[in-house]
Amino acid sequence: MGGILTEIKGSGINKTQFQSMCLEIENLYDKLEDQFSDYRENSIVSQVNRDGYNKWVSLPDETYYVISNAINIAEKSNHYFDITVLPLVLMWKKHARANTFPETQEIKDTLDKISSNYIFLNPSEKKIRFKKKGVKIDLGAIAKGYMTDLAISLMIKRGLKRALINSGGNIVVYSAAEISEPFNLGIYNPDENGVQATIEIFNGALVTSGNYNRYFEIKEKKYSHIIDPHTGYTSKGCHSVTIQAETGMMADAYSTAICSSGENPPPFKLPQEIKVHQFMKGEMN
Repeated sequence: MGGILTEIKGSGINKTQFQSMCLEIENLYDKLEDQFSDYRENSIVSQVNRDGYNKWVSLPDETYYVISNAINIAEKSNHYFDITVLPLVLMWKKHARANTFPETQEIKDTLDKISSNYIFLNPSEKKIRFKKKGVKIDLGAIAKGYMTDLAISLMIKRGLKRALINSGGNIVVYSAAEISEPFNLGIYNPDENGVQATIEIFNGALVTSGNYNRYFEIKEKKYSHIIDPHTGYTSKGCHSVTIQAETGMMADAYSTAICSSGENPPPFKLPQEIKVHQFMKGEMN
């Protein structure tokens, strides 16, 4: 599924219709990754990162929507979620490959490029430009959630009365009004490599973030792949967090923000719709 391991379940349509719908979702994901992925050289995000300081770059509707929402969430989360974190991620990746630690000055210099306040948006023309040289964006902590939202919307349009999509741990579910049985979704416990508890959800999203699956390894020690945009260092204190929200996009972004802060409750006000089901403190080995 467009490079993202995806599980799709549902009822209300026949097998042929379901298979056709799955192909639609696969094509949708591939189209969106051509916009959002910073790994694809010709993606919209890659174009923005190359040219955004020198000129205005036009954005498709989906990319503009995600970036504008990302800026809004950055402000509300006191920038513990911030899509301009990419230069820091690239810095830590470079040092992980070299098995070295970044110097304090390098972190400080890189931090100077980190803030969504450095992003200009032109709403009428749906264009973007950067205010500072070296700014780069990474939509990885919000785009997958948005993609699941679009996928569930497509599933509803195709007639499903009950639907679930799980894209790399970003789960979104839908139940029509006449459905009386909720989904039982498991909360993952990385220490036990299994489900710790289950919660009942009719509609909405459930996302788990943490340092247990992806990480940098330097000098035989693991460091979280989530970077604190305030300090430039890898996040500490959050081993795993599971949150519930109305949309996959919100759940994706705010789970990253909480992990980045390393605290629960976090040092910012959570929207009323966000519910934290699990927060496990802990450092990496």
